Amino acid sequence: MSLSSPSEKVKLKKLSIIVPVLVLGFKTKQDATKRLSAVIVTNMLKLVNDPNELEPYTKILLPILENASNNVSEPEARSVCLKSFQSLE
Repeated sequence: MSLSSPSEKVKLKKLSIIVPVLVLGFKTKQDATKRLSAVIVTNMLKLVNDPNELEPYTKILLPILENASNNVSEPEARSVCLKSFQSLE
């Protein structure tokens, strides 16, 4: 995502690369990494032109974000995960 300029929209190919990395970020035990992964998801949503491009990845990310928003111990990180979950819904 950092290689994209702010005006460049995210395409399906880029999503296929970043989503597995995000999944790994949510599987870590560190709350800070989960928080950053949720921030990336929220920012990614802002860069996607066609919501249909997200559909295959929504099925992957929604349960992970829901789990993080319920189980992350740090309140601020949990709040960021919940915001990202609600944005993706």
